[in-house]
Amino acid sequence: MAEKGAILIVLGPRVQGVGFRGEMKSMADKLALVGEVRNLSNGRVRAEVEGEKDKIEQLREWAKTGPESAEVEQVLCFWRPFKGKFTEFQVK
Repeated sequence: MAEKGAILIVLGPRVQGVGFRGEMKSMADKLALVGEVRNLSNGRVRAEVEGEKDKIEQLREWAKTGPESAEVEQVLCFWRPFKGKFTEFQVK
């Protein structure tokens, strides 16, 4: 069984491109990850993700560029212990 983990991903200070959160959900669903992604009032995007660590790493790498139309300036990642907090991936 693969090792489980959790990560907090903060993108910004700006993320340009329509549909970033929806594309992140699609990618998370493909990787069987759970959590949530939301826009913050300061223009950043915040995602909490749980699942198999190797799959989380794939999503983290994807987030550096996002979908084709996106421009991501910065990606900050903070690994956390797995808590089983989520049952699906949601866009908030």
